[in-house]
Amino acid sequence: MKYLFQFTIIGVITAIGELLNLLLPLPIPASIYGLVILFVALCTKIIRLDQVEHAADFFLAIMPILFVPPTVNLMNYWGILKNNLIGLLITCILSTMAVMGLTGTIAQTIMKRQRAKAPQEPEFPQDAISAMEEAQVPVLESEGVYEEERIHGDQETKEAASNE
Repeated sequence: MKYLFQFTIIGVITAIGELLNLLLPLPIPASIYGLVILFVALCTKIIRLDQVEHAADFFLAIMPILFVPPTVNLMNYWGILKNNLIGLLITCILSTMAVMGLTGTIAQTIMKRQRAKAPQEPEFPQDAISAMEEAQVPVLESEGVYEEERIHGDQETKEAASNE
């Protein structure tokens, strides 16, 4: 029942997008109207994520299958495509590189801003580290305790072997 409700919400939003496409004389596809409506509804909490999450996950899981029919349909237009194949390939490669570069730049910018906003951890005072070293307190778990056991264990083994 939950899935039916979620698919209904997405279907109603899609229908509203189709209706807007018919009513508005703008060159915007109905699917874009639907995506914008769903985005605004999620941002304004009109629709909660849990109300559409499972249906959306299902659509994302089957998305590659949904691209098969349009791709196969390209074979009907091979005569037109083969004349422009070099231009299409160059366009695809350049646009892919541009999208990848822009995405990487934006991701790096966001990460730098997040690092700048994050509170800086205070450094461990050097005098405290020196005091711990003088007191022979291991600073890290890998220092000291395990190494001492290994060293002392090796010495005890050597002493036992020499006594025999």
